[in-house]
This record gives sequence, C-alpha cells and structure tokens, in this order.
Amino acid sequence: MKQFLAKALLATSLLSSSFIHKVEAMGGSGPFEGLKDYANSVTLGIETPASSGSGILIGKKGNKYFFLTASHVAISDPKNEEYWVYSVAGGKQKKFQVISFERPAIFADKDIVIGSFESKDNLPIALIFPLNRDKGILPEAFGKTTENTDFLTSTEQWIIDGRDWPIVPQELRYTWIVYKTVNGRAYNKEWDIQGSPLIGGVSIPTKAVPVPLMRVTEAQMQARVNGNERGYEAIYQAISTVPGMSGGGIYAARTCPELIVTNIASNEGKIASNEDIKRLRDYYKKMGYQDIMLIQLGFTDEVMDGREPVPPDGMLMALLRSNGFNSSEEVSANKYHEVKDKYLGLYPGVIAMHGMSEEYLTSGGRSGTSLGIPLDIFRDFFKKNSSKYGIIDGKAYNEKVIELCLNKTIS
Repeated sequence: MKQFLAKALLATSLLSSSFIHKVEAMGGSGPFEGLKDYANSVTLGIETPASSGSGILIGKKGNKYFFLTASHVAISDPKNEEYWVYSVAGGKQKKFQVISFERPAIFADKDIVIGSFESKDNLPIALIFPLNRDKGILPEAFGKTTENTDFLTSTEQWIIDGRDWPIVPQELRYTWIVYKTVNGRAYNKEWDIQGSPLIGGVSIPTKAVPVPLMRVTEAQMQARVNGNERGYEAIYQAISTVPGMSGGGIYAARTCPELIVTNIASNEGKIASNEDIKRLRDYYKKMGYQDIMLIQLGFTDEVMDGREPVPPDGMLMALLRSNGFNSSEEVSANKYHEVKDKYLGLYPGVIAMHGMSEEYLTSGGRSGTSLGIPLDIFRDFFKKNSSKYGIIDGKAYNEKVIELCLNKTIS
C-alpha cells in the first residue's frame, strides 16, 4: 500500500533576482545562478476561478502561445469561466486571457494539460531537454574523457580577452557535453543535466502583493518511479514551498557543445604575449593540471620566459588559437582559420512539470518531498506535433542551443 497521497503542491520560496543575461557562478553547489532568470522568462502565473497555479511556455504558432500546466489547476472550461496568465519575462508584467485547455489522448491519465492564449508580444519559449538526446563524451588530454573531467568556466572573462567572434553556420553532432563536474556541480545521468535543477513558478497578484512575483526553490532529485500515478514519476526534495507553483517548470542546465567560430581579432592577426601565455597556463593549473602535464602541453620554461617561440604546430599553439591568437607565420601571411571551442559554459532548459507534494496518510503532514511529471513521457508526442504547437525541435532546437550559448545565459 502506498505510504502517501499526492496532493496539489502550493509551490515555492525565494524571489528570483531581476533578469540579467550574464551571470557568474563559479565553484559551488546548488543550481547555476542563471537558471533563475531563465525560469523567470518562460514561466507563467495562472489565475483560475478557484485558486492559482503556474505554467511553462512551450510553443508559439503565429500569435498563439501554448503552455503546460497541471490539470488540477485547469479545473474548468475557459470558454465558460475566466482564466488569466501572467508573464514577468524581461521584468515586464503582462496579462493574457486563456482561450483553451487541451488534453491529448496521451495526457488522459496524467495531471497535465496544454493551455493556450493569443498575443502579439514576443515571449520566450522553453527548450524541452528530453527532445534531444545528442550528448557528447569527448576525449581529453592524457587518456581522459570529459565524463571524468572536472571543468571550471566563467563567461564574464574567459582565459584571454578579445573573444568577440561570429558563429560559423554548422550542424551540431551533439548538443551538450557530459562533464564529471562543472564549477563543482556534478552530472546527473538519470536526467542528463549538470548540477541541481530548480522549480519555478509565478504567484498571481493579491491584495497584499498587487503584482505577480517569480518564485524559485532548489530541487534535489531523489528517484524516478516509472508508472507512478497520474504521471508523477519524478521524486525530489524541495527546500521550501509557497502557494501558486503547481504546473511550473523544473529547470536545469547542460554544458554548451564545442562551437566553430571564426577568428577576426584584427586585420593583421594577433600574437600572444608572454603575459597571455602565463594567464593560459594559470587557467590550466586551476583545472588541476600538474607541472609535468603543463610541460607536455607546451608550457616549457624556454617558452614562458621568451627564449623560444611557441611551436606553430604544437598543442600550445592550438590552445592559443582557440583564444584568438595566431602564430607569427599566420600573421605575416594574413591567414585566418576556424577554431572549435567549448563556448560560453552552459545553457538552460526544462525537464519536468512540478505539481505535487507528498503527504503522509496518518499525520497529514508534509515530508518536504515533491513530485513532478517528466516531460520525456511525452517525447514522441511533442516531436510529432512540434509544428502544430510551435515547439522548438530538430534544426530549430540546435539553433536555440547556439543562441543560448552565445548569449551567455548561464556560466
């Protein structure tokens, strides 16, 4: 017999920070800081005839937007009773009337529906992570792979300044890279995400607080219970909850793929100075490379103090090229080239819909454990109907990954 009854979760705590595009989040734990801003941009607050809830923007077709929410939030027909959604994307408060709730056959026994509203506003759409499975586990130096490598990154200042390079049109072989850790956050193989996710929801205006507010809380993923009632297969610990987050998203991060960019540092090219080379060496030291490994990469005493030039075909020159520098031969010949790089850290997406809290049968108290509906349950449906609902998939998915990485959404 089940030890608990799932009841509608009135959701979450901490107010998010104001929306910014560049957020620095170095070594630590918990969700990457930029997830709060992303959740803010794609999450809706929902005002219902009886209460409130949240939703996730997943598609746009013309002027019609589509969102996911919990079916226990959508308790009646919006043609007969008024439902309103609130967006706080970009720091602007906007309100739209819901025109429909739809429950496709695959949603029939699940606590989830697709809602819609119309607007001429340009609102962000969430990237549904389960729609893409093209992960990369890449070789690293000294026989390692990215899967057993700890990676440190910051988008505020890369190893060497001057990286304003345009993207080259390309087909991505994979859309994220698996690292053991990134800035101290471990990879979760169950959900294919880097670090802890967070739950996001929007509370609707009240007499006490007359504006919609974005609210988030960290989610510690615990287990997956396949076939659990009403689709609630995701089990996780939520730090704290407040009314209004049922139907909101569980947002997570993935590491950006290597992208091809073109070096246009200057018309004449650019040669690395000794100081530039020292900064690059210090970066690899921070990543844990020992002195013997640094020498093998080309950071020899002779190169470091300027007694010998950087070999044009060696590993060190390849590293310098990936940071905007050329060899003296390339500068004299005015040559340009494409470089492949782990560009700008991480990017966000949604993995599940949040909606329920665990409640004990005997005491009626809450355990702090919450339940969500993984969106991979509906992967085939979303892919088949991506055009109908304007869901980001296929080529558009890859283009969105590149856009999010280049816009420095998360670091």
